[in-house]
Amino acid sequence: MKDLKVEDYQVCYFIKRSGKEVILIDKISEHVICGQINNNPLDDLLNKMTTEYVPRLHGEQEWPEGVKKEF
Repeated sequence: MKDLKVEDYQVCYFIKRSGKEVILIDKISEHVICGQINNNPLDDLLNKMTTEYVPRLHGEQEWPEGVKKEF
């Protein structure tokens, strides 16, 4: 087995925006946030959080305020 390096990692994730609605396949992009983290996972995640997800969550009305702050 070869030694894994940070550059070898890739993680895919899916976040459901609301637990109240049934997700239909033709509207999945409206209800699920998805993406992947490559290379250095902590650096990539931090970049995605600050540039993509934090701005989206500020407008989210259904998540409790405490959850949004922790996220």
